[in-house]
Amino acid sequence: MIDTMDQTPQIAALNQSAARKRVLAASIMIAVVAGIIVAAVFILGNAYTPKTATGATGHPQIGPSGKIVGPPLPKVESLVWKPIPQDDARAINAAVPFSTEPNPPAAPFRMKNDGIAFDRAADCLAAAVFYEAGDDVIGQQAVAQVVLNRVRHPAFQPSVCGVVFHGAERQTGCQFTFTCDGAMRRYRPSPAAWERARAVARLALSGFVYRPVGHATHYHTDWVVPYWSDTLDKITAVGTHLFFRWDGWWGTPRAFSVKPALIEEPVLQMAALSPAHGDKELLALQTDAGASAADATIVMAADCGTNCGTDTGFEARLAGAETDIFFVRIGKDADASRFPSLAAEACGRRPRCIVMGWSDQRLIPAALPASTAQLQTMDFHYLRDPMFVEPRYRWNCARFAIGRPGNCLSHQRLGNVADAAVGKAAL
Repeated sequence: MIDTMDQTPQIAALNQSAARKRVLAASIMIAVVAGIIVAAVFILGNAYTPKTATGATGHPQIGPSGKIVGPPLPKVESLVWKPIPQDDARAINAAVPFSTEPNPPAAPFRMKNDGIAFDRAADCLAAAVFYEAGDDVIGQQAVAQVVLNRVRHPAFQPSVCGVVFHGAERQTGCQFTFTCDGAMRRYRPSPAAWERARAVARLALSGFVYRPVGHATHYHTDWVVPYWSDTLDKITAVGTHLFFRWDGWWGTPRAFSVKPALIEEPVLQMAALSPAHGDKELLALQTDAGASAADATIVMAADCGTNCGTDTGFEARLAGAETDIFFVRIGKDADASRFPSLAAEACGRRPRCIVMGWSDQRLIPAALPASTAQLQTMDFHYLRDPMFVEPRYRWNCARFAIGRPGNCLSHQRLGNVADAAVGKAAL
């Protein structure tokens, strides 16, 4: 007969040991699961860490003085296009590969709909999606996402209207072309189209995310090549528009950390479309300002006119309603080495200025945009912009011997689509 009384303490000890092992195993499992969760959150929060142009992948840090230390905040460059014919631009853009890094969607953007700030933001966003994408819902959603991405990025204005109309006071250098090219004065959406654009804008401000463009902060159509396009990661295409984000840490989800402003300032240009932005008096002021800009003219006298035996003229006039873009008639005997200094003289103290010259007056455009044929026959191009240390200028090498192929306009250096495919743009 087994003495169960003597076995009881031993059984109890075994049970306690087994319980301790179960607790230890459970603790290890919890620690493993917690580690997996933390790792997943870290990976999803950063998504990717591509190298920047300088090869750096570090995150910015806050120094003792409170300033950012590490990768500098990226510069927001002006929307200035290279003078390249449309077919060549398409070839150059097609040759740039899409990024293979992850393209996570942006977090929902939710703005409290309870007053004038929301109405102003919604109408600024509606104007952006309509004038940038037309009456196309998919294109409008993509544009809206880019605008809201910018609002949450420290390189841009922290308000919707601030982002949309950044640089609108300039004829060039604005971030969205419709805000500075006179489009809002030339035409307006129909009431039905405007309400559709407003619906897209309000939906985006209420948390809708257009996932395909991820954290894109830039885009352009495939028939132009902005100066900044080869410095960013191309991440997707929506119709004829190509979307880009910054390389390095500033293009990762964690960089989009700015809390949007609670106040949206009224915008003069929105007064005709949005009651939230003004009244008839503001609209009258806007019309007067637009007329003043259109009436402005600047003409440089030529050294000698067309009636002279020797024509060394460099006659500059403003390009239509533009205030910092000049068209130039170049005399048949003009000294090409003087073109940069003459262009600088025409630009005066303007921080941003473009000069485009033709030897044949019949080929000079009446206004922008210039046609492909006109761009292909251009003889000189000058660009001054704060994003460049020095002005950039190029000649028609078939007409002027200036010595270096790097100083030739793109249509002389590109020559054919095969060359364009490797991206040999002149400017």
